[in-house]
Amino acid sequence: MISFRHSDQVLNDYHLAPSFRTANILRDPSGQLTALRATVTRDYAKEHWVRRRCAQAGDRVLEHLRSINEITPLHDQVIACLFGRE
Repeated sequence: MISFRHSDQVLNDYHLAPSFRTANILRDPSGQLTALRATVTRDYAKEHWVRRRCAQAGDRVLEHLRSINEITPLHDQVIACLFGRE
């Protein structure tokens, strides 16, 4: 089980943050996820967090592009560009 102690962990992650921005929590008996969602919803659009998530996403794209090997068949290179797979 993944544990998020601080909203910063979620707000900083471009994969997680959108999931916590809306009310998609199915079951939360302790109320911790609901409280986390409220904080993420409040801070999601703040420039600081938007810039950090964009930078993280950009770094990830560049990392995948750098991983493309010229000797790899062209169709595999295209898949790596489109889906970030090596």
